[in-house]
Amino acid sequence: MPDRSRIAALLVLFTGLLTMVGCNNEDDCQDCGVSAEPPAIINDVAKRPDRFNDFLRLIFLFPNQPFSGLLGQPAAVYALAGPTRFYQPPLPVSQVPQYPGLTYRADKTLYAIRCQPRDSAALEPVLASWPNVYALIKTDFGNHGYACPAPPGSGENALYCLISNYQDTPSTVSVDSIYPALEVAVQLFANPDVVNVLKNRYGIYQEFSGLGLSVKTYDNYAPMSAKVVLDHSVVPEYLVKNTTLAQGECRCIRVEPYAGRENDPLDPDFITQAGSADCPAVNSLQRAR
Repeated sequence: MPDRSRIAALLVLFTGLLTMVGCNNEDDCQDCGVSAEPPAIINDVAKRPDRFNDFLRLIFLFPNQPFSGLLGQPAAVYALAGPTRFYQPPLPVSQVPQYPGLTYRADKTLYAIRCQPRDSAALEPVLASWPNVYALIKTDFGNHGYACPAPPGSGENALYCLISNYQDTPSTVSVDSIYPALEVAVQLFANPDVVNVLKNRYGIYQEFSGLGLSVKTYDNYAPMSAKVVLDHSVVPEYLVKNTTLAQGECRCIRVEPYAGRENDPLDPDFITQAGSADCPAVNSLQRAR
């Protein structure tokens, strides 16, 4: 069993984490075309993706490697995405992948995807927290007739058994509410068969914290202390249905490697203007300036 005191300490630190986004002042926001909304409101709305209809996802593929046309891997049921608003005004493209826990690859083709579905049912987004993940898994596997305990080597069955009895029990003490969710998560990552299911079916890797915030890439995926994990938890992330770009009302641009690409801006509005569900190639992100 995991050490309760260590997890409780981690959650105490997490309650002090503040996510801040936005321009420095109202004039700056008017100049860059972004509303002068208070960061607290931006962050609050972003935590409720049923009220939020603007998602960003990045995919890096080797040149000439075919793109599936889906938000995630072909075998996946869900994919992870982030809130577009957190990347406006635009950042240099090399900086953006770090926040959802990716690594910028100068040698690979970038597929930059922006989804703005008019109906939330198109993607069914949920905040990527452990309670929400467990609810999705119960729905996903609940009609498979799995028996517990799971037989050896059955990752999906084992995953279902580990989360089947989880209950999100309220408490006036924050860490007491969150501890059971993390306790189950520790057990999930201790089972290699379950780890493969989390990765292939839900896009969840070991860097996933389940706290509703993606963990910014740290030191080429080196081991992280609790302080590092929480300090690097900046941008909300969501689980969305792994649907086609057209079904998700997504626009996409394809950006092949070129000299200086890393310094050019990744402007979400440029994705909307130049992109489509077919991911047309753009010669340079400099056109977004």
